[in-house]
Amino acid sequence: MRRSGFTLVELLVVVAIVALLIGVLLPALGQAREAGMMTVSMSNLRQLQLANSAHALERDDRYVAGAPRFRENLERWHGTRASLSVPFEPEGAPLTSFLEGDAVSGVLRACPRFVPIAESLREAGIGFEASAGGYGYNNAYAGTVRERVGPVISVVRDDTRGERTARFAQPSRTIGFATSAFVTDRLIEYSFVEPPLIPQSPWARYDPSMHFRFGGSGGKALAVWLDGHASAHARDFTYRSGLYGGDPDTFQVGWFGDDEDNTLYDYD
Repeated sequence: MRRSGFTLVELLVVVAIVALLIGVLLPALGQAREAGMMTVSMSNLRQLQLANSAHALERDDRYVAGAPRFRENLERWHGTRASLSVPFEPEGAPLTSFLEGDAVSGVLRACPRFVPIAESLREAGIGFEASAGGYGYNNAYAGTVRERVGPVISVVRDDTRGERTARFAQPSRTIGFATSAFVTDRLIEYSFVEPPLIPQSPWARYDPSMHFRFGGSGGKALAVWLDGHASAHARDFTYRSGLYGGDPDTFQVGWFGDDEDNTLYDYD
């Protein structure tokens, strides 16, 4: 009787085929994982803007204030804290009650792509805005009350309230929230998504805080607009003031859109 079985050559062929299949499948699995994280993050952004709109319905048609009494620095849209020496916590934040409470609010304010960065910052004891979850708010215009004092200059008159919804002429073309981060000597969390030009000094620029973290090299940022729809965008430009050490370009931080004005953020 002859005993059947694999020869060494057949075994090597099978191993080679399995290795080939793994090589083919792994990039697809990585792309699927990336797409899944992008979908979750985009959903989170939509929920944040829905909560912001709900806040406006109950608060005199005003969006949430981004950082009430900013000089005290104890409250932001995403959290509160008892003193300057501790990080912000989601409990008591202005939007928390509109996000089904503390537990759900925490989940919705955690971009899955940003979680490893937030955890490393927390371990290093420097994640003071961790409760923002990697998302930034259009505080420059939606989160404050501004007054125009010139054709292109506007100054903050009240930071304890957000702006009225009716002041924004094109909600579908005005950013509410976006994936964000800030560059110092490393990438850190940041709860505001800043426009390219400083509203009270439009001849000068902010350092950017929009993070193009999805899609690998080059990257895409996610944004939700004031009307509630969300979209993904490639980076068009960036800027480095040199005040904070790191290079935003290296960390995929910048802006999309026109670099000459604040059209995607302001009232017009």
